[in-house]
Formats: sequence, C-alpha cells, structure tokens
Amino acid sequence: IHFGLLLVNAGTVVLVFFLAKKLFSLAAGVSAAAAYAVLSVGGSVMGVWAHATNFVVLPTLGAILLLLKWVDRRSVRTLIGSGLLFGIAFIMKQPGILFALFGGFYLVYVERKVSRNLALFGASVFVPFGVTCLLLWRAGVFPQFWFWVFTYARQYASIRPFSVGVTALVSSAAPIAKNNLGICLLAAAGLLLLFRAGKHRASAVMVTGLLVFSFLAVC
Repeated sequence: IHFGLLLVNAGTVVLVFFLAKKLFSLAAGVSAAAAYAVLSVGGSVMGVWAHATNFVVLPTLGAILLLLKWVDRRSVRTLIGSGLLFGIAFIMKQPGILFALFGGFYLVYVERKVSRNLALFGASVFVPFGVTCLLLWRAGVFPQFWFWVFTYARQYASIRPFSVGVTALVSSAAPIAKNNLGICLLAAAGLLLLFRAGKHRASAVMVTGLLVFSFLAVC
C-alpha cells in the first residue's frame, strides 16, 4: 500500500511540474514540483498514511492538464478525457466532485457561456460513477455500496457541528503553516503578484479557482 502511495505521489509531483510549466514557465514548474514533493509527504498533512485523499489529486491534475490542452486545440476527445479523469477523482473520494465543478466553472469562464461542450464534459464526469454503480448493481451489492458511501458517510460527517469543524480546520492548518512557513509565504506572495502581471492573468484565474475549490473540497 505504501509503495503504491509513493508511486502515485511521484506521478503527482510530475503532473504538478507539467501544470506549472504549462501555466507559467520551466522554472515555475521545477519550483512547484519541489514544493509539492516537500509538502505532500509531511506528517502534518498525513502524507505517508495512504488515505483516500492522497489518491484524489493525481487524476484531478491529469484532468486539469487535459482541460488546458482542450482550451488550446478544442479536441472533443481531450474534453471527454478531462471529464473522465475528474469523474475518477470523485470515485476515489466524494469531495473530489468539487474539482469536477471547478472544471465546469473554468469551462464556462473560457467559453463565456454555457454550451454543448459543458454538457459533454458533465456527461463524461458522470461515466465512471455510472459504470461503478452498474457493476455493483450487477454484482447484487448496490444497496450496501450506497449505504457505506453515501448514507453512512453523510451521518458520519454530520455528527459534529460546524463550529467543531472550524476548530479542527484551524488546529490542523496551524502545524502545516508552521512547518512550511517559507513555502506558504512565497505561494501567497506569488499569487498576489500574478494579478499584477497582465500576461499571466488567465493563469492567475486558473490557480486561484483551483485554490478555492481545493479549500472547499477540504471543508
């Protein structure tokens, strides 16, 4: 299990490199990949325990890269591939659906309207989940699947009030920021400076949107 986690994490580092390189530059790609490699294996983020959360990021980043490729070439297959990978991120863990919503919003932002491409993208996102449901129904275990993945999970998540969740978020974020203060300060400064550089405005929208939806997924 832990060897598998190392492989997935290494693949994620590579995709972080390609994403930052695509959005900004080679130097940005190297810096982002190095920062993610350090952050992702830290004890403060439970980076070596192989939680399902660790396996959401890899397909999400692949989906985002394909979405950016679609913006350049407008290939239907590329758009479908992006949707499928976002759908796999949701299969890995329920909060992964927030990244699919991010992809949908970015698609609308790029096209400046709701279009048939958005419908195709949404259908592609649904396919992995739909196939999973079909296979489990054919196996005769769909009720058990629905109970553990949605009914039980919803009850489990609602045991504690929202205020306790906020407290948990603050207590969990503090050691992450403390152990990686330099990286956090550089990231915050870089994000602010991006909006001052006109040539990177579109990339700034992308990374800011990803930051917001990542935070929502954590919540």
